[in-house]
Amino acid sequence: MQKLLRIVPLLVLSLGVFTSASVRAEEKDDTPLGKAMSEMNKNMKVVGKALKAGDLAAVVAPCREAQKATIKSFEFLPASFDKIPAAEKDKATADYHLQLSQLHTKLIELEIACMKGDKEAAGKIGASIGELKKKGHDDYKKD
Repeated sequence: MQKLLRIVPLLVLSLGVFTSASVRAEEKDDTPLGKAMSEMNKNMKVVGKALKAGDLAAVVAPCREAQKATIKSFEFLPASFDKIPAAEKDKATADYHLQLSQLHTKLIELEIACMKGDKEAAGKIGASIGELKKKGHDDYKKD
């Protein structure tokens, strides 16, 4: 019971981050990257609801779809990169790809935790995914 009480705040936190990221993503972004990110956010909203409900089996499929969207995102750069001087663009691109890789890895870890039925790990990983997404948006989604 105590484990469950420790997990619930993590699950609620992760759902809140997923939802707030989804709300921001609903701003119209018709770029290829925007479409990939919207697909990721749509699936992460499902993941967040399933985590909150404790339905780990329902996390796996949308988690895999979010992984696919993450891979698709590697093909594109954020619009904010248009303002980066050419001399700095290679480093910025590498940093962006590193963050996408970290997100993709966490999504795989979440999938595995859910397939194992490990609610505590899934909650922690879900929260860390929310933090990565927030950092990515803070770093790269410039209005």
